[in-house]
Amino acid sequence: MRVKILGGLLAMGLLSVGCGGAVEDVNAAVPSTELTSQEQGLAPSCAPGYTAYDIWDCERMCTGYGNALNRYCTNGTDEYLAGNIRKVCGACY
Repeated sequence: MRVKILGGLLAMGLLSVGCGGAVEDVNAAVPSTELTSQEQGLAPSCAPGYTAYDIWDCERMCTGYGNALNRYCTNGTDEYLAGNIRKVCGACY
């Protein structure tokens, strides 16, 4: 008899604590402007005095080649690759 009572109490405790309860939305407390600024901050940026421009390059990736959107920076005399913005697998164009 004790085993049945303890088993029933244990099952009720597990159901009330871990299963079927209200789930807090973790994104509800974060303002949407904060998410936007984080997304924009991930793109590579240029050093002061340099101007950014983006070019699609054909690079080896995935299972062959694909298109990579790269950000380059120039100041008129010097140029450097700031980083990759986006990659798309498939045939290059």
